[in-house]
Amino acid sequence: METQTRVQEIQQNFNNMASRKYTKHYVVIFTMCYVIYFYHYHLLTPEVSCPRLKEDIKQNEILTDPELRPFYNHLIHNASSKISFNSDTERTDFKMNLFRDPRWRSRKPRLKVLLLSYMNSGSTYIGDVIRRNRDVFYVHHPLLVLQTFINENKGRLMFLYERLEVLKKHELKLEKRDNFTLEANRTMKQLAEETIANFLNCNFTALDFASLSNLPRIKDSQTTKFLQCVNEGSLVSYIKCLHLLYELCNKTNINVVNSVQFPLAVSEWMMQEDPGLKVVYLVRDPRATLWTQFNYGVFDWSLKLSKKSRGFCKLMRLDLLAAKTISQRFPNRLLLIRYEDLLDQPEGAFQSIFSFLQMNYTSEIQSYIKQTEVDTECWDCIEKDNNAWRTSMPFEGAKMIDFECELVYKVLGYIPIKNKAYLRDTDTKLEIKDSLM
Repeated sequence: METQTRVQEIQQNFNNMASRKYTKHYVVIFTMCYVIYFYHYHLLTPEVSCPRLKEDIKQNEILTDPELRPFYNHLIHNASSKISFNSDTERTDFKMNLFRDPRWRSRKPRLKVLLLSYMNSGSTYIGDVIRRNRDVFYVHHPLLVLQTFINENKGRLMFLYERLEVLKKHELKLEKRDNFTLEANRTMKQLAEETIANFLNCNFTALDFASLSNLPRIKDSQTTKFLQCVNEGSLVSYIKCLHLLYELCNKTNINVVNSVQFPLAVSEWMMQEDPGLKVVYLVRDPRATLWTQFNYGVFDWSLKLSKKSRGFCKLMRLDLLAAKTISQRFPNRLLLIRYEDLLDQPEGAFQSIFSFLQMNYTSEIQSYIKQTEVDTECWDCIEKDNNAWRTSMPFEGAKMIDFECELVYKVLGYIPIKNKAYLRDTDTKLEIKDSLM
């Protein structure tokens, strides 16, 4: 018995010694591997490529950024305000309601202007002239940018203080899940109204990130500095840079939003809510507008002209009815401008616009109008030769548009085409002078 116990003790000691021996071997092998790794990646490689290290460096730079110190102090002292993601649903909640940078404030503008028109009707040129006034904060076609983003991202938009919104183009419908009625999605019409109102009122924290980051990069734009600042596209960059837009609003007294694809009837409600809002409504000969849209690939002339012209002139009729109502309800707050009159007498037309808006028509603006040369690559600029469409449009197409747009012609003073020779005679006017509504 003693012999067996002794044998077991000897065997146990041997196993312990072997275990310690192998452990030493493992330690030596691991150490050698680490030394080889360090030598290979940190000494032989000229630039250390370590994702985690880069992330730490970037995070350290952000945390030490004086522009972001108020935000991070807020997160430290208000744990509940941290940004959280709900993995159970496809929505994202931003719990930041308690945080607001003190620089995110702007004074109320003296005047708000909504410039409404249609694609390829010359609104870009009018907006470009108006923004030459240094007292103007100008936003160009925000709804085009927004609609493009929604189409490309399946209706998803992200806001600073609201949860991620999934937008749909059809009428408002309630989502039902597990016998609970969820908050309804906003329609495009509602979102368009809110977007324009927020730009007019400098309420940038209520705007979605797409509208903010895709402010048009037009020449000499006021927002260039902001767009360069948020180029990274992260939430942190928006928080850091948003004050730049508020500073712009604080330096100006007039806010102008140039928009297409926005129903004039909606602006009527906005004018009722905001007595400081004025509307400039620009129209153009439907034949010229549709021909230009066709040349830019908006629709197929041979297959879609009838449907396109019918829908376009129906939209114009609704807008003209709304314009008549607005003129009666809110005298001196709506100005209707015909594109052809702008071409015929640009200086007189702009004097009328600036007088309506109670803005100074300076010698600098007058000089700019006279010297302006149209950029041929601009898809929505004024054209030097407004009759160019008459030399190339098929006569049959012109007659089809005349048929669909007859009521619009009567209101705006456009003349139907009599024959092909009449269409090609560019010395003959196709609009009745001073005939608007």
